[in-house]
Amino acid sequence: MNPARPVMLLALGQSGWEAELVAAVVARLSAVDVHRAVDVSNLLAATNETRPCVVVVDSDFPRLDAAVVAKLVDADVSLIGIAADPSGAARLEGFGIDLVVSVSVGDVGDAVGHICQHWAAVQADESAVESIEGQSGVGHGLRQVLADSGHQGSLVAVWGAPGAPGRTTIAVTLAQLLAQSGRDVLLADADSNAAGVGPMLCLEAEGSGMIAACHHAERGSLDAPTLARLARTIDDGFRVLTGISHVSRRAELRAAAMSRVWQVAGMLAEVVVADVGGCIDDGSLSLDADVANFGISTSGQSAAVTALGAADELVAVSSCEPTAVARLLSHLPTIRSLAPSARVHVVLNRVRAPIVRNQAAAEELRHFIESQTRSEHVVLVHEDRGTVDAAVVRGLTPFEHSRRSTIVRDVAGLCAGMQSPLVATA
Repeated sequence: MNPARPVMLLALGQSGWEAELVAAVVARLSAVDVHRAVDVSNLLAATNETRPCVVVVDSDFPRLDAAVVAKLVDADVSLIGIAADPSGAARLEGFGIDLVVSVSVGDVGDAVGHICQHWAAVQADESAVESIEGQSGVGHGLRQVLADSGHQGSLVAVWGAPGAPGRTTIAVTLAQLLAQSGRDVLLADADSNAAGVGPMLCLEAEGSGMIAACHHAERGSLDAPTLARLARTIDDGFRVLTGISHVSRRAELRAAAMSRVWQVAGMLAEVVVADVGGCIDDGSLSLDADVANFGISTSGQSAAVTALGAADELVAVSSCEPTAVARLLSHLPTIRSLAPSARVHVVLNRVRAPIVRNQAAAEELRHFIESQTRSEHVVLVHEDRGTVDAAVVRGLTPFEHSRRSTIVRDVAGLCAGMQSPLVATA
């Protein structure tokens, strides 16, 4: 192999046209080292060894899934898909491959032409891309893939410091109020330690919508209609994607698939509210903890971390006890680093009457949290145990149980304070 020559990898299945296509590509690109991969392991090994500029993947390539495509993207190669039928093309598009060309037996000319044109465009752009990356100091590694998993709808990540601060209650109430404002809302339970949305709404017997969505994403078959079928309809414009039933299943929420789930969720709903859980297992949330498996197997927090990376708004929830506030202040910088594009709003939940009924004390507490967290907005939510308990017993949201309850009123203040396209300012 000549190391000075650029490399193209072909990952093709066993069909009636692959030999003709390989011969045509080799003939057209005589100055390029063109190699075929025989299986996924060979494809990934060759990618790491030869650093190809372009990888052509066939929809029928054995064991091709979302995780493999994500590893190729992480290796900073340009991908082009090739498919012999519409279902294969849809599968490749489901993996996030933007350029997919069609091919058929006895007629590979158009496909070869597209491949060669793409190769020429990649070669022409390579120097400009390197210059931009050199100036910004940012490549296309795993962090960038997660942060750039684009979506049309807005994503609100609701995170809570360890210690059961009432995060799920806030997330459910927030999602319901957003739906009542006329938005299409999807509430997704991404807590891989103790999923609470399903049990709270009596949906735990329905199976995990999140796991089913991840399995579809792995196969490249996840689209907006499929995700809509997997989600449970609570009310007009309000759907719920239930979480895992047991912590042992969180390994199924792999980072590559979860990144695709958030992307498709944004296509389905105007607002996606993600209940992301505590997110702190061992003090480490390194995204490259297990690069070989493109996941975060050491802590099992792929669902939460991918949601944070795609978030437009971060709602950090804490109860009002001094120890809980201390945990909030300790963990929030780490969580913010995982949500670089999100605006931060802090919710102090279960605030006792002596504080909320004393305007001076409430303002002093709010000012302290704002100064320590540099957040956009601090909301104090009154202790309203009666409403929350009554709603849980009946499998309802707090809004469904009592629209005029204290917790609903205070969370409505959070909606108004977001000052974003999500909700009109009150």
